[in-house]
This record gives sequence, C-alpha cells and structure tokens, in this order.
Amino acid sequence: EEKNGLSYTSRLNGDRFEVLQNGKWKTMTVKGVNIGMGKPGAFPGEAAISETEYYHWLTDIGKLNANTIRVYTLHPPGFYNALKRYNEEHPEEPIYVLHGVWIDEGPLEETLDAFTPEITEEFQAEMKRLADVIHGNADIEKRTGHASGTYRADISPYVSGWVLGIEWYPYMVDNMRTKHAGLAQYDGEFV
Repeated sequence: EEKNGLSYTSRLNGDRFEVLQNGKWKTMTVKGVNIGMGKPGAFPGEAAISETEYYHWLTDIGKLNANTIRVYTLHPPGFYNALKRYNEEHPEEPIYVLHGVWIDEGPLEETLDAFTPEITEEFQAEMKRLADVIHGNADIEKRTGHASGTYRADISPYVSGWVLGIEWYPYMVDNMRTKHAGLAQYDGEFV
C-alpha cells in the first residue's frame, strides 16, 4: 500500500498486526524465531553462516509454522538471498522479518547520552545502510565485527517492522531522563 509517497507492507490496525498479501490486508499472529549471527565454532562478528545454512534454517523455521524471524543486526548477503529465495518458493506462507538496527553500546556507556552527535550520526547512518540493504541496493565495506558485502536481494516486501537499538543501558536511560527533561515524546505516523 502507498501513503504520502511511501509504500508499506505491514501495519497495526487497532490492536492487530496486518501484512499485505496479494493486494489484501491479512491479520497475522506473529509466531517468531530469533536468528543471531552466531554459529557454533565461530564468533558472531565473523559472519560465518553460509547462504545454504540460512536457507536450511528458514526451511526448518517454516516447518515450525513460524511466520516471522527477528534479526538483531546486519547479516551477510547470503541471509537476504536465502530469505528472498525461500519466500519466492513459498508465496502463500512467507517468513517476515523484524529487522534490528544495532547501536554500539560502548559509546552509550561512556557518554550516558544517546544524543551525543557522534552516536546519533552513526546510528542514523546504520539505519540508512539497512534500508539500502533490505531493498537490495547496498555495497557494504568490511568493518571488524560486522557483516559486509554486495546486497542485491530486495526483501523489503517481507520486512514487517524495525527494532531500533539494543537493550538500553539503564544508567544512560536514567541520565537522559534528567539531562533531557521536558523533551517531547516522538509522535510519528510510521514509527
């Protein structure tokens, strides 16, 4: 569906979650599985999971009758390729994604302020990178501890939502409540 020049394929309708399938809104009870970057014998930052492994995992997740996966951060291109392939092969029962946008917790713990310009600039850059990734329009350079590569699989029809940030550091939250007292709550239409 399109609104104000933006297209979207999921929405909240009252207290119901809906996805757009075959041009019609369908109520969906989210039944999900987390997929992290870790694989036995490798560190999460190694991005060691192959496209074939992702595809087999998605097949098994589909057999569980799950309809949603949550990822915490950018995964290697093989994840997006495998998800697109799986969903093209299962158009009546696709697997949707709640996609996380990671924020580095170190600077949050040091500054105790998420509005520190260097933090917000990097977080916004990560949001933009992931928007390009899910649309299959990104070339991500290697960074230690992060996935990278050429992203060409457009999985945007299957992104049912975004999970922004991490489990927020409680001392930072407390500090921001004091430091930014009186700051209005965000009130947006899409987030």
